[in-house]
Amino acid sequence: MELCKLLFVSQVYLALYLRLMNEVAIALLTDTCFNHCLGGHTGDTYGAVVKWTEVLLLCVLVTLE
Repeated sequence: MELCKLLFVSQVYLALYLRLMNEVAIALLTDTCFNHCLGGHTGDTYGAVVKWTEVLLLCVLVTLE
């Protein structure tokens, strides 16, 4: 019984870790694209990076299900 609980908890932590890594990868990718295309950042581009990260992460999560 304890082993089942331990395996379940470790699977939950692994899923959270993988989601976090997806978010980081998407944020870095969109950040690099904006920096390359625009030559720098403003507050608007930082806001856009946040929104793009949210949208792309939702797309990734939907395709994984």
